[in-house]
Amino acid sequence: MSPVSKKLEQHPYDLLLLDVSLPDRNGLDMLKEIHRRDPQLSVVLITAYGSIEMARAAFKNGAMDYITKPWSNDEIASQGGAGRGIAPASRPKTSSQTAP
Repeated sequence: MSPVSKKLEQHPYDLLLLDVSLPDRNGLDMLKEIHRRDPQLSVVLITAYGSIEMARAAFKNGAMDYITKPWSNDEIASQGGAGRGIAPASRPKTSSQTAP
């Protein structure tokens, strides 16, 4: 079991930022495994070498979004979850996070 898989089993997460280029495996393969284990987990796939084919594969395999490097924190917030009302699992949502 990979370190990421162990972490995901130990703690609940609402959002995972996953790089395509991982030291020990391909991020798309990891995305498949993560989505199979927890289809409700929102995963944003990140890559330095974006392509239409990779974006299609990301969405086909359960990614919520696909962002190319470099990115801004505002982009992560708006595309990656904060703009969609996703809060860290360890903290309760505040009134500003639950407002429409």
